[in-house]
Amino acid sequence: MKFELIFEKALRRVAQDPDVKDKKGTQPKKYFKDLSKSTKDKRDAHFKKKTREPAPGDARAKTKPSKHTKKFKQMFGDAEERIPRKKGQHKGSSSHSDLYTDEDPKGTIHGLGFKDAETAKKGVAIVNKSDRTHAHKVQATLVMQQRAKVAIERTKDTEKKKNLKAAYEIWTKHLDKLKEITKKKAEKWKVLRIYIKNY
Repeated sequence: MKFELIFEKALRRVAQDPDVKDKKGTQPKKYFKDLSKSTKDKRDAHFKKKTREPAPGDARAKTKPSKHTKKFKQMFGDAEERIPRKKGQHKGSSSHSDLYTDEDPKGTIHGLGFKDAETAKKGVAIVNKSDRTHAHKVQATLVMQQRAKVAIERTKDTEKKKNLKAAYEIWTKHLDKLKEITKKKAEKWKVLRIYIKNY
Protein backbone atom coordinates (compact mmCIF):
# COMPACT_ATOMS: atom_id res chain seq x y z
CA MET A 1 0.00 0.00 0.00
CA LYS A 2 1.37 3.44 -0.93
CA PHE A 3 2.36 5.78 1.91
CA GLU A 4 -0.14 8.43 0.68
CA LEU A 5 -3.02 5.95 0.97
CA ILE A 6 -1.89 4.82 4.44
CA PHE A 7 -1.59 8.48 5.43
CA GLU A 8 -5.09 9.32 4.17
CA LYS A 9 -6.59 6.20 5.78
CA ALA A 10 -4.91 6.91 9.13
CA LEU A 11 -6.07 10.54 9.14
CA ARG A 12 -9.62 9.47 8.32
CA ARG A 13 -9.72 7.58 11.65
CA VAL A 14 -10.04 11.02 13.31
CA ALA A 15 -13.71 12.04 13.62
CA GLN A 16 -14.67 13.95 10.45
CA ASP A 17 -17.14 16.82 10.15
CA PRO A 18 -20.32 15.55 8.42
CA ASP A 19 -20.81 18.75 6.37
CA VAL A 20 -17.36 18.72 4.74
CA LYS A 21 -16.17 15.12 5.15
CA ASP A 22 -16.51 14.41 1.40
CA LYS A 23 -14.03 17.11 0.46
CA LYS A 24 -10.47 16.10 -0.49
CA GLY A 25 -8.12 15.59 2.44
CA THR A 26 -8.98 15.24 6.10
CA GLN A 27 -11.68 17.39 7.72
CA PRO A 28 -11.38 16.93 11.52
CA LYS A 29 -14.61 17.68 13.35
CA LYS A 30 -12.84 19.81 16.00
CA TYR A 31 -11.72 22.36 13.34
CA PHE A 32 -15.33 23.02 12.28
CA LYS A 33 -17.09 22.95 15.66
CA ASP A 34 -20.09 25.36 16.07
CA LEU A 35 -19.72 26.82 12.55
CA SER A 36 -22.32 27.29 9.80
CA LYS A 37 -22.11 25.21 6.59
CA SER A 38 -20.96 28.23 4.51
CA THR A 39 -18.23 29.08 7.04
CA LYS A 40 -17.10 25.44 7.01
CA ASP A 41 -16.74 25.55 3.21
CA LYS A 42 -14.77 28.81 3.42
CA ARG A 43 -12.62 27.36 6.21
CA ASP A 44 -11.83 24.26 4.16
CA ALA A 45 -10.82 26.43 1.16
CA HIS A 46 -8.67 28.58 3.48
CA PHE A 47 -6.70 25.58 4.83
CA LYS A 48 -6.05 24.35 1.28
CA LYS A 49 -4.46 27.73 0.39
CA LYS A 50 -1.95 27.25 3.27
CA THR A 51 -2.08 30.95 4.08
CA ARG A 52 -1.00 32.47 7.40
CA GLU A 53 -4.09 34.65 7.66
CA PRO A 54 -6.69 33.80 10.35
CA ALA A 55 -9.18 31.18 9.10
CA PRO A 56 -12.88 32.02 8.67
CA GLY A 57 -14.61 31.43 12.00
CA ASP A 58 -11.49 32.12 14.09
CA ALA A 59 -12.50 35.66 15.05
CA ARG A 60 -14.98 34.52 17.72
CA ALA A 61 -13.09 31.40 18.77
CA LYS A 62 -11.91 31.25 22.37
CA THR A 63 -8.39 29.95 22.91
CA LYS A 64 -6.11 29.83 25.91
CA PRO A 65 -2.34 30.21 25.48
CA SER A 66 -0.51 26.97 26.24
CA LYS A 67 2.27 26.75 28.84
CA HIS A 68 4.72 26.60 25.90
CA THR A 69 3.34 29.85 24.41
CA LYS A 70 3.58 31.55 27.81
CA LYS A 71 7.18 30.38 28.25
CA PHE A 72 8.08 31.53 24.71
CA LYS A 73 6.61 34.98 25.31
CA GLN A 74 8.43 35.21 28.62
CA MET A 75 11.73 34.26 26.95
CA PHE A 76 11.45 36.45 23.88
CA GLY A 77 9.92 39.69 25.00
CA ASP A 78 6.13 39.51 24.75
CA ALA A 79 5.67 38.83 28.46
CA GLU A 80 5.27 41.60 31.03
CA GLU A 81 8.94 41.32 31.96
CA ARG A 82 11.97 39.14 31.34
CA ILE A 83 13.08 37.03 34.31
CA PRO A 84 16.88 36.69 34.30
CA ARG A 85 18.54 33.54 35.63
CA LYS A 86 19.79 34.05 39.18
CA LYS A 87 23.20 32.93 40.38
CA GLY A 88 23.04 29.28 41.42
CA GLN A 89 19.60 28.75 39.83
CA HIS A 90 19.20 25.46 37.94
CA LYS A 91 19.64 26.04 34.18
CA GLY A 92 16.51 24.08 33.29
CA SER A 93 14.34 25.95 35.79
CA SER A 94 11.07 27.36 34.48
CA SER A 95 11.35 30.31 36.86
CA HIS A 96 13.74 32.24 34.66
CA SER A 97 13.98 33.28 31.02
CA ASP A 98 16.91 34.95 29.36
CA LEU A 99 17.52 35.44 25.65
CA TYR A 100 21.23 36.01 26.26
CA THR A 101 22.04 33.17 28.66
CA ASP A 102 23.79 30.19 27.08
CA GLU A 103 22.06 27.29 28.83
CA ASP A 104 24.21 24.62 27.17
CA PRO A 105 27.69 25.97 26.24
CA LYS A 106 28.92 22.50 25.15
CA GLY A 107 26.19 22.27 22.49
CA THR A 108 26.53 25.85 21.21
CA ILE A 109 26.80 26.30 17.44
CA HIS A 110 29.58 28.88 17.08
CA GLY A 111 29.90 31.56 14.38
CA LEU A 112 26.27 32.75 14.24
CA GLY A 113 25.36 36.43 14.07
CA PHE A 114 22.75 38.98 13.07
CA LYS A 115 24.52 42.31 12.46
CA ASP A 116 23.75 42.29 8.71
CA ALA A 117 22.50 40.09 5.83
CA GLU A 118 25.93 38.65 5.05
CA THR A 119 26.50 37.57 8.67
CA ALA A 120 23.02 36.03 8.81
CA LYS A 121 23.58 34.09 5.55
CA LYS A 122 26.87 32.71 6.88
CA GLY A 123 25.09 31.79 10.11
CA VAL A 124 22.32 29.94 8.27
CA ALA A 125 24.94 27.96 6.33
CA ILE A 126 26.72 27.06 9.61
CA VAL A 127 23.43 25.89 11.16
CA ASN A 128 22.64 23.74 8.11
CA LYS A 129 26.09 22.13 8.08
CA SER A 130 26.21 21.49 11.84
CA ASP A 131 25.82 17.94 13.18
CA ARG A 132 23.25 19.03 15.78
CA THR A 133 19.71 17.64 15.96
CA HIS A 134 16.87 19.29 14.05
CA ALA A 135 15.42 20.63 17.33
CA HIS A 136 18.81 22.16 18.22
CA LYS A 137 18.99 23.86 14.81
CA VAL A 138 15.50 25.28 15.29
CA GLN A 139 16.46 26.62 18.73
CA ALA A 140 19.68 28.25 17.44
CA THR A 141 17.81 29.86 14.53
CA LEU A 142 15.03 31.09 16.81
CA VAL A 143 17.52 32.67 19.22
CA MET A 144 19.29 34.53 16.37
CA GLN A 145 15.97 35.73 14.98
CA GLN A 146 14.79 36.99 18.37
CA ARG A 147 18.12 38.63 19.22
CA ALA A 148 17.96 40.48 15.88
CA LYS A 149 14.40 41.56 16.68
CA VAL A 150 15.42 42.97 20.08
CA ALA A 151 18.48 44.67 18.54
CA ILE A 152 16.24 46.38 15.92
CA GLU A 153 14.06 47.80 18.70
CA ARG A 154 17.06 49.05 20.69
CA THR A 155 19.15 50.49 17.82
CA LYS A 156 18.72 54.16 16.94
CA ASP A 157 21.27 54.30 14.08
CA THR A 158 19.33 54.10 10.77
CA GLU A 159 22.02 52.18 8.86
CA LYS A 160 22.47 49.61 11.64
CA LYS A 161 18.71 49.21 11.92
CA LYS A 162 18.48 48.54 8.16
CA ASN A 163 21.23 45.88 8.37
CA LEU A 164 19.62 44.25 11.40
CA LYS A 165 16.24 44.11 9.62
CA ALA A 166 17.87 42.37 6.63
CA ALA A 167 19.45 39.81 8.99
CA TYR A 168 16.15 39.37 10.86
CA GLU A 169 14.34 38.57 7.59
CA ILE A 170 16.96 35.95 6.64
CA TRP A 171 16.75 34.24 10.05
CA THR A 172 12.92 34.38 9.94
CA LYS A 173 12.85 32.81 6.46
CA HIS A 174 15.17 30.03 7.64
CA LEU A 175 13.06 29.48 10.76
CA ASP A 176 9.95 29.08 8.57
CA LYS A 177 11.77 26.41 6.50
CA LEU A 178 12.76 24.52 9.64
CA LYS A 179 9.19 24.74 10.99
CA GLU A 180 7.91 23.21 7.75
CA ILE A 181 10.37 20.31 8.17
CA THR A 182 9.22 19.90 11.80
CA LYS A 183 5.59 19.78 10.66
CA LYS A 184 6.32 17.10 8.03
CA LYS A 185 8.28 15.01 10.54
CA ALA A 186 5.42 15.25 13.06
CA GLU A 187 2.84 14.20 10.43
CA LYS A 188 4.91 11.17 9.40
CA TRP A 189 5.36 10.05 13.01
CA LYS A 190 1.67 10.52 13.71
CA VAL A 191 0.72 8.35 10.73
CA LEU A 192 3.28 5.69 11.65
CA ARG A 193 1.98 5.53 15.23
CA ILE A 194 -1.62 5.16 14.03
CA TYR A 195 -0.56 2.56 11.44
CA ILE A 196 1.45 0.51 13.98
CA LYS A 197 -1.42 0.68 16.47
CA ASN A 198 -4.06 -0.52 14.00
CA TYR A 199 -2.24 -3.00 11.76
